[in-house]
Amino acid sequence: LMKAQEWKFLTPVKGYSIIKSLEVTPNQTLYIVDKDKAASSSRDGGITWRKLFRSGCLDIQMLNDNVGFVLKDYQVFKTTDAFATSTPYPVSGDFLKNMYFVNESVGFVCGSTGVIYKTTNGGVSFTSVSLSINTTLNDVFFINPNIGFVSGENGTLYKTTNQGATWIPTPLNTTGIDKILFINDNEGYITGNNGGIFKTTDQGNSWTALTTNTQYRLFDIKYNAGKLYAVGQDNRLLKSSDMGQTWTQQRLIDAFPYNSLYSIGFVNGNILVGGDANIYKSTNGTNWTIQVPGIYQSNLKNISFGNDDKGVIVGNQTGYSVVYYTENGGYNWTNKKATFTLDAFKGAHIRENGKGVLIGNGNHSFTSDFGKTWDNSNIINHPTFVSPYWLKSNGDVLLGTASPY
Repeated sequence: LMKAQEWKFLTPVKGYSIIKSLEVTPNQTLYIVDKDKAASSSRDGGITWRKLFRSGCLDIQMLNDNVGFVLKDYQVFKTTDAFATSTPYPVSGDFLKNMYFVNESVGFVCGSTGVIYKTTNGGVSFTSVSLSINTTLNDVFFINPNIGFVSGENGTLYKTTNQGATWIPTPLNTTGIDKILFINDNEGYITGNNGGIFKTTDQGNSWTALTTNTQYRLFDIKYNAGKLYAVGQDNRLLKSSDMGQTWTQQRLIDAFPYNSLYSIGFVNGNILVGGDANIYKSTNGTNWTIQVPGIYQSNLKNISFGNDDKGVIVGNQTGYSVVYYTENGGYNWTNKKATFTLDAFKGAHIRENGKGVLIGNGNHSFTSDFGKTWDNSNIINHPTFVSPYWLKSNGDVLLGTASPY
């Protein structure tokens, strides 16, 4: 969402948004990539956002406050000024998924069909160091310019000690590996399907399966202040204070729908988790809030403001409809009305005096406080499929209808 007269990207949350990658730089700037392949950054902990790329983004990595990379379809973009500007470099591989840069010069990208590409000049050129096996590679991580790992959807981890010239497979008891993390040269962790977390203390020569007591797929794992955090399906967060020997788990928001969680970051003393259509925040890892409370994944269909600050947005998605309200010009939104009926809400009109109407298929509601509260939905003459509508200054409502057929 953006606000006139100067346009500001207020939130990355929108229909079908899934926060897939989340990076935090030392100066506490937050970078994200969502499933719609858009990349954004925030300097205020996620209150306002700057759109970096609108499409095509697959992964993002920041080496410091200024130097970073974005992986796009067939390209790697490098920045040295926090994406005020960036330079594109071509990558010839198909179906790329992830990247990892050891430093400003040496980096690797991987993807489907076992493809791996290496650069030693900061992305200016890439050479193939691909696997001989046809499998989707979900992640890549290097301890140093020579020793690194790629994870396969086939449940196999591959290690190189010579910058990708050769790869050594290590089959694990899982059907897929999603994320690789090393906290030092020897100790590392990987997550995958069926609640799988594996640990190594000998630089990946051997791996031990840890007991997590969950069967949900885990998409990310991070280490911070002596604790391990892993997130995955069913809105699950796993925590360990003893380097993986024991784990506790919780849902961040224990209310339906139980949206999946995909990425973890740490900014300004807060723990951030990126998930389906929202970013979750905690100061202690136990109590959680969400960046945009009350958000359901939805296509935002209609917007109406009664003044510069107060207004509503109407959204719908398969199985439900929602109405969001703001009283500070769109910087914060709250869910004021939701129903699990398709197209129950299709549009709203708010006037300068605060009166408004909310319409949908066979339903309408009224507000007198700019959309902060709504009366109960009323049946007009079901089934009535509202098309155009208008709220006159005297309070009369004009509705046009369309055939449901």
